[in-house]
Amino acid sequence: MGDLSTDVERCLCDCACDAERVQRAKSSCEEGRARETKRVLLSERQRLLDEMHASQRGIDAIDHMLHRVACECVPRSAHGRATDAAAEGRSARDAEAAQAPAPQGGSAASAGAADVHDGFPVAPQGAPAAWNEVRRDG
Repeated sequence: MGDLSTDVERCLCDCACDAERVQRAKSSCEEGRARETKRVLLSERQRLLDEMHASQRGIDAIDHMLHRVACECVPRSAHGRATDAAAEGRSARDAEAAQAPAPQGGSAASAGAADVHDGFPVAPQGAPAAWNEVRRDG
């Protein structure tokens, strides 16, 4: 640890704080104005929290879309038309579940329920390992 004003400056720079605020906090600290220094630090803390919450909302929206795609995306036949399951108003997952035997040790009621752990989709039993991987093409 070094000089407090230098540490405040480094901290704010590491947090991508604008140069004017960094300088104001550093000067306030050097002049012994703790209230002003704390005010700048707290406002930057709030800015970072707001950014984090916005990012979390984006992640939640993507997780929701991943779940919907997994449940609702209808495979197309070779002729570009929806499969028979879609024509009957069922999702492809529902059609597969209707044809698959019930899982052993589980109830029929839980077989069709979405598999979610801590708010995130979980691969169904027997799914390939790639189900949980994120592809980064490009």
